[in-house]
Amino acid sequence: MAEEFERNVLGNYKYFEGLRNSYPCQESYLKKTVVLRVGMSCQGCVGAVKRVLSKLEGVESFDVDLEEQKVTVKGNVKPEAVLQTVSKTGKATSFWEAESEAKEVTSNAAVTDAAVTAA
Repeated sequence: MAEEFERNVLGNYKYFEGLRNSYPCQESYLKKTVVLRVGMSCQGCVGAVKRVLSKLEGVESFDVDLEEQKVTVKGNVKPEAVLQTVSKTGKATSFWEAESEAKEVTSNAAVTDAAVTAA
């Protein structure tokens, strides 16, 4: 009885595993765009970032903008892995959205403080 149960469970597992692996759109759900702010000052910095990104598994494309200090990475990647990889260059690195939100929170706090002081 236990053997039959184990055989059924294992058979179901193999069936669903095969179904998951054969789903044609599976990769499209994993593709992400990661945008980072990276402290770059020269073309050497740009080259260092490009070098580490070209070695990161799952990266399909990337754009490094020295003027905006912005790096955009597209592919089957984990945002944290991209952040850690670019950080290995020694450049200050953060998520683009996180920095924008931090500035927004800081400016909102300043407005609130000013309103409290004025009252």
